[in-house]
Amino acid sequence: MPDSTVDADEEEQTGVFERLGAKTEQCLEAFFTRWGTFFATYPWYTLLAGTIFLVLAGLGIKYLHITTNPVELWASPQSRARVEREYFDSTFQPFYRIEQIIIKAVDLPEIVHPTADGPVTFGPVFNKSFLIEVLNLQQKILEIGAKEGSGIEKICYAPLSSEGVETTAENCVVQSLWGYFENDVERLDDSDEENGFNVTYLDQFHRCFSNPYLCLAPYGGPIDPAIALGGFLKTGEQLGANTKYEKANALIL
Repeated sequence: MPDSTVDADEEEQTGVFERLGAKTEQCLEAFFTRWGTFFATYPWYTLLAGTIFLVLAGLGIKYLHITTNPVELWASPQSRARVEREYFDSTFQPFYRIEQIIIKAVDLPEIVHPTADGPVTFGPVFNKSFLIEVLNLQQKILEIGAKEGSGIEKICYAPLSSEGVETTAENCVVQSLWGYFENDVERLDDSDEENGFNVTYLDQFHRCFSNPYLCLAPYGGPIDPAIALGGFLKTGEQLGANTKYEKANALIL
């Protein structure tokens, strides 16, 4: 007997949903029938109303502003960074954009180089084979777009280029260790003897680290070892007069 009562309740619920669905279907059918009949009866009014609606909706394009400037997209005009940037640009000039490539030496040994002041340990990035590969990469980057007439000299920062003279890739500021050798791979093999010690390219690095203005790069300015090298500071150590740049394990172009 209890089973019969449950079945009756389920049938009653099913009947309610069926009637509700049928009623909804009838209402929708009646609405769309009248709608379709109206539009079919008055086609010109329908086309005119649709055209007017599209024109009014399209007027919003007048107020549409599209920007691809990342500064506009991500920085609020009232933000501190934005205000300071606009002040700098208006007071001085827009700051140049920096592109960096960090190259780390892997599975290369350190170099212990004897000098008159005692042995100096150079990091793995100072291996000659590694330096040559870095120079090859650097030259390929500088040659990008050159054949098409849109080389790096068209967009680079060249503060020491002569006015009225066409800028070349050599005038571009490139902070690279190879600037100490004027990007000349043959100078890496230069050697001499002093006080019974063999003076090599490693001594040139040591000298240039001490005073970068003694080794001007092709663009006419110095190469800051703190920018061109990485991994030479210990944890918590700060840059100073006695910073051991020769301990570097990474180069930065």
